[in-house]
Amino acid sequence: MFLLPFEKFTIKTEKTKEEVLNDIIGNTNAGLLLTLFKGPKFFNGTVDKDTFKLTKSIFGRNSFMAVMIGKIVEEDYGCRIDVRMRMFLFSNIFFAIFAAIFAFQIIALFISLIQGNFTNNSYDFFILIPAICIIVAIAGFKISAYQCKEKLQQIILDYKEE
Repeated sequence: MFLLPFEKFTIKTEKTKEEVLNDIIGNTNAGLLLTLFKGPKFFNGTVDKDTFKLTKSIFGRNSFMAVMIGKIVEEDYGCRIDVRMRMFLFSNIFFAIFAAIFAFQIIALFISLIQGNFTNNSYDFFILIPAICIIVAIAGFKISAYQCKEKLQQIILDYKEE
């Protein structure tokens, strides 16, 4: 079981590798993954000859935003785009720390229940703090990942928003 939020998906298309690269480049503000200002295009990031690393272009900051790392592979019928999405390194560290704190609190709660020392003083509230942080991190990542995945599929497969 992998603890940190991530997603993998594959897009298959009849387009050539060059057409896919041009589509991605046409929707990407070249440069940094995180910026304070929203660019004119949907993604920020870098696109190389057969790989890309992108994030959604937003105004301000969102540490739980999905980072898309993709590889374009040419095949007989066209090409395949393998994409892996994850959070930024700092967000993964934040997530791991709060998951460890939450696990420690759950273990301490069970030990106190087993020993019969449990008093309903402050356990309830303090267990919720890291749990809420974990839920916010996962929700932020999932929302961003869904939006980026949908937009990338729209760009590559040439379908329009309704």
